[in-house]
Amino acid sequence: MLNNKDAWFTTFNIIKMLNIKRERLRKWIDEGFITPDKKADGVGTKALFSLDSVYRIQLFLELLWIGLTREKAREIAMGITFKNVGTGNDEFKYLTIKTDKIESRMYSTGVEIEKTMPQIEMENRLSVTVLNLLTIKREVDNSISG
Repeated sequence: MLNNKDAWFTTFNIIKMLNIKRERLRKWIDEGFITPDKKADGVGTKALFSLDSVYRIQLFLELLWIGLTREKAREIAMGITFKNVGTGNDEFKYLTIKTDKIESRMYSTGVEIEKTMPQIEMENRLSVTVLNLLTIKREVDNSISG
């Protein structure tokens, strides 16, 4: 795990660490899908992101990859705090997303954060996706230190 929890990251750091195109990240920020912890105050200043925000951006990317809309991905990702992931026995580690497909779009119909690997019943769902939050956290930590 990364030791410096007080680190700040610029958009340049994020595009390099998470392999995102600069224009795409800028558009997501402008459209409110991603929110910096400290906004740029004007010319020559930079938007800054906390480590927890970088984890949430990686989760946002994962949620887009599984087919959720940007709106739903933002809602889920921005509602999660990673500070307790990987820190002890009472951690929440798994994010379970149940999805249905309506008019060729994926819609989340249920989201749960769980401590143990969930037992999944499809319940007539199109899909159920389980994301390991600790793996997402480690991927970001590795991109920072690597």
